[in-house]
This record gives sequence, C-alpha cells and structure tokens, in this order.
Amino acid sequence: MLAVALARAAVEAGQRAYYTTAAELAARCHRARVDKPDPLEWIETHPVRSSPFWRTVRLIAEGLEPDLDAPWYARFAWVNLYPAAPENPPGNPGGALKEAQDPHVGRLLRAVTDMLDAKRVIAMVGPFWWPAAGPAGLADLPEHPRPLLRAGRSGGRTWVISWHPNGASHRGVGPRAYADIIVNAVAKAESQNNRELEDAIG
Repeated sequence: MLAVALARAAVEAGQRAYYTTAAELAARCHRARVDKPDPLEWIETHPVRSSPFWRTVRLIAEGLEPDLDAPWYARFAWVNLYPAAPENPPGNPGGALKEAQDPHVGRLLRAVTDMLDAKRVIAMVGPFWWPAAGPAGLADLPEHPRPLLRAGRSGGRTWVISWHPNGASHRGVGPRAYADIIVNAVAKAESQNNRELEDAIG
C-alpha cells in the first residue's frame, strides 16, 4: 500500500513513478555496485561535496570515527528521511507527495536503523522531523538548544536530531561549528549512558 500511495502522490505532483519488486530493485542495486566497493565514493569528486550538508557530514564522520582505517565517506550510511522526492528539479517533497509519506517515515526510520544495526543516528532534518518523531518512538528525547532539536539515547542507540546544515549555515552556524555541536552532543549522551550503566552495575 505504501508503494502505491507514494507512486500516486508522485504522479499527482507531476513526477514520474516506477514500479518494481523488491527482489528486482535489490538486483539492480547490486549490478550498479559491482565495480563500486563503497556506494558513496562518488561524493569525493562531485561538486556538491562543498555544500554545507556534505562538509558537515564529513566533519561529523571524522569527528565520531577518527580511528577508522577508511575514507570519511565509508564511515557512515546515509538515508533520506523521506525516500520519495522530486527528481527535476531535485528537492524535498511537499504537498501530496510529503503527506503520503508522513504516516510512514517514522516506522521506516526505525526499520532502517534496525537493519543497519546503527550505533549512532544523526538526523539533520529540521522541521521534516516532527511527523517522524512519534511513530519512531523518539518524541520523548530530551530537547536541546538550537541548532539541535533533540538528543539522547533510545533503543540502545545515540540519537541527535537537528536542523539541516543548509538551514544552520543560513543562520550563521557554519559546517565546522555545527559538526562540533553534533559531535559534542553525541559524546555527552554516550558519556551519560556509560555513567548510568556503571551505577547500575555497582
């Protein structure tokens, strides 16, 4: 039902829709990645790498995983909170396309993080966050000063919910400062969790 609703909303919004099975989609993705050991390797040479979003992502990845023997773009997984979005021009979904996804994005986010067995989740989504918060079981995360929205622990993971880096940059918080804020929020949440575990043990 979700696939049908998303495709219908996309068509109504003037976009193209494509139907396929999960097996065929997985096979196509596999074929496309045969010669790509890392699916995000493209970002290293793409002009968009200099955008506030990707500059912030790089600094966060390097700050949270400094000792990994891997390029920065191989230290994380990236997924859009709203998977169906306009193609031409590219951008965030709105209107019927967003409304069709609103009831599902929270559960989808949980399912994806479970599938990846993520240790940390950084959701730089701004106002797009609120439809996802309740269904994702994250509405009770502690509030934080802007540019963060929420941060803490849930389901054995560290979560940081925050503005999109483009929005932060427009408000005078550049990639370096923003990445430091997020890395510090992760460290604080995990330090507090470790203290609580130690107290519980003894």
